[in-house]
Amino acid sequence: MHEVVSKGNNDGQPILSDVPAPMDEANRAFIQERIRRALSGHARPITEDGTDSSVPKLIREFLDDPSDLAELSRALVTRLQQCQHRLSPGGIFLAALADFDSEDALVLAKLEHEKGVRARQTELADGSTTFDMQLLKDLLFTTGSKVFKVALFSGRDVVNGTLSGVVVDKQISGSGIAQYFLADFLGSRFSERADLLTQRFHDAAQAWLNRVPDGEKKARYEVALLGELQSNSTTLSINSFAHRYLDVDDRDGFSNDMQASGVPTRDFDKELRG
Repeated sequence: MHEVVSKGNNDGQPILSDVPAPMDEANRAFIQERIRRALSGHARPITEDGTDSSVPKLIREFLDDPSDLAELSRALVTRLQQCQHRLSPGGIFLAALADFDSEDALVLAKLEHEKGVRARQTELADGSTTFDMQLLKDLLFTTGSKVFKVALFSGRDVVNGTLSGVVVDKQISGSGIAQYFLADFLGSRFSERADLLTQRFHDAAQAWLNRVPDGEKKARYEVALLGELQSNSTTLSINSFAHRYLDVDDRDGFSNDMQASGVPTRDFDKELRG
């Protein structure tokens, strides 16, 4: 872990640590759960875009030989410090070696400090008890927190020398990503365009609907599909559509067909249509 400082403070240099932070089993399990929750739902696939950012190269080299996480993380947080905007808040930068589908993986996260109050029962000098209140200003990974950016890269995502991964930004609504984090820092771009995924969703759903034998049910599903595509919601999801509009006995078949047609199981950005 290292600290990214707001560019209005100090000289805009990160505060670096020398060695990995100690991690007991309870902390490891808690952080794992928070990262999994962050990546579920709105994580978007990305691939390096061939710009002059050194980050994809550093990550590829680390995944080939994950022997020095401390050195890599210092290089990455220095780059992040350079890329973030003057108004961007400070926080903690985390780099972790992980396991993903039996492959070495790298997790990167930017976390913001949060405030909270800790109450502990205390016995006073006269033997009576009360609760001692302590304001904590440097909380991270709180159970209710949605304010952090997370990226995941694994060895299996390096294809033909090109790095791919997934990223999520809980500070931006829907599944958008701050451009300074995605482009300037990670040197990456989205792998899939919203308009192409929206069209794929429509075509796969329509193909499934055409095989529904019940005319009344088919008409109801057609209206639902049209309404979903023309609604103001910014994302599409196979599971959300199935649970919202389809009868229980149709949901599995719909989901299986959609996945077989290449529609992502995660939520993804929708092209808004008039």
